[in-house]
Amino acid sequence: ETTQYKINTAVAKGLKVIKKALEDFASESYDVVSAMNVLSHVARPVGFYRALARIVRPGGCIWISTGNAADIPVGDAPGRFDLPDHLVFAGRAHVYTIFHRLGFEVV
Repeated sequence: ETTQYKINTAVAKGLKVIKKALEDFASESYDVVSAMNVLSHVARPVGFYRALARIVRPGGCIWISTGNAADIPVGDAPGRFDLPDHLVFAGRAHVYTIFHRLGFEVV
């Protein structure tokens, strides 16, 4: 995590938080990289995916899970999805297109 407010909130709840940007991780240093419910909070998703690809070892796995707010019909959203916390909305087709263009195998 790099957002100080979120770090403080997590630490107050007893969680251990590492403040480190993706750029600071060594290349090809992980067999598995996961990003759970992160996409909507990333200002530059293509750069984020490239960074994940850089730090995962060849043959490794990037596991991503995200909400699908882009595909929710207008008026059907269960709550607010807006700034400052939610920056990007991408449905399945958006995410798959980005991954394929970056050379990922989507399984």
